[in-house]
Amino acid sequence: MHGGKRSDLFRYVFEVITGGRMNSEETTCIKGKRIVVSGDAHIQIDGDYFGTTPAVITFHERALRLIV
Repeated sequence: MHGGKRSDLFRYVFEVITGGRMNSEETTCIKGKRIVVSGDAHIQIDGDYFGTTPAVITFHERALRLIV
């Protein structure tokens, strides 16, 4: 979500929960099996510290919907 109103956030959350498609100008949807995260940042997984970037994340096909 790139900016927007609070009401838009609720709509996006509803679309995610119901499996809807997030097709709007404020969102970017990318499909892939591998994500490379670069920069200078710390990474958390489920709220726990995991490490720092760069990081390479690989997914099993249709196993996960990641929202960043």
